[in-house]
Amino acid sequence: MNVSEFPRMGEGFKRTAQLGGYIEYAPPPVSRDFVDAMWLHRSEASSGVREHLVIPDPRISLAFFRGRSNSDEFADGKLAIIGPVTKPRPLPLRADREIIAIRIQPEFAFDVFGAPPSQYLDSIEGVGDLADYRDLANRLAAKADSRSSLEILLTWVMARMRKARDRQNSNCDRRLKQAVGLIGRRGRIYPIAQIAAICGLSVRHMRRLFHSQLGVGPKQLARLHRMERAILIADKFDRPRWADIAIAAGFADQAHMVRDCGNLIGHTPKSLFLNRRREAATHGLAISGDLAVAALAGAAIL
Repeated sequence: MNVSEFPRMGEGFKRTAQLGGYIEYAPPPVSRDFVDAMWLHRSEASSGVREHLVIPDPRISLAFFRGRSNSDEFADGKLAIIGPVTKPRPLPLRADREIIAIRIQPEFAFDVFGAPPSQYLDSIEGVGDLADYRDLANRLAAKADSRSSLEILLTWVMARMRKARDRQNSNCDRRLKQAVGLIGRRGRIYPIAQIAAICGLSVRHMRRLFHSQLGVGPKQLARLHRMERAILIADKFDRPRWADIAIAAGFADQAHMVRDCGNLIGHTPKSLFLNRRREAATHGLAISGDLAVAALAGAAIL
């Protein structure tokens, strides 16, 4: 199956972004409060691309790996939690491997997984043998098509959220969720002190909540969101205007964006942009304005 033959998911499964073998879909409206995106990634044996740079991302994914190579550690199909990424890392693109996943907003990770994102920092933890996940892993292993697998994952996540909402949440949980939502909100950028005031928290208390539950502080989370916005806006253009992109993404200026890109990812914005374009071109795919509308939606690229 070629990358260009990925399924058209139909109503509720709108394709929102694509980069090489990575394709992202918007979740159904009923789940958009807590599901950031549904995504697929397929490594082609003949693509010529050997690795993909995973950029820092505070979100957490429930992923099913299908490997078609005997040397692949996920060859028999594994269910895993992909934790938040705090530093860039290369992802080897093994021949004919498919990843099918649901990406969860960090403030809802405890509701879905029963543990905060901080427990899964920079890890890919297999969970298919655990009691809570065994039936899900078996159902995924019995399905060969991507759409059915995404639907199974989404149904499981929604069921976990329904159970969580039946329980009484503490004020701290509610305030943390509100604060994270404001930092990642599209279209408006709030100062950290203002977010704390809106949520009824002191800045110090809010920092403690973020570090204990998410594994990153509020300022770091805001930096990650700004950097992500800049990357995805740049993806829309053949010749990005970096000064304009910096302002649109929420940086003080272009120099601020360059510093953060170097500190967070180890690249200049231009070198990262060119690397991403090479990956897309090697797969015979282009990043069009239509496919990169996620630039304005805060979606992460694997």
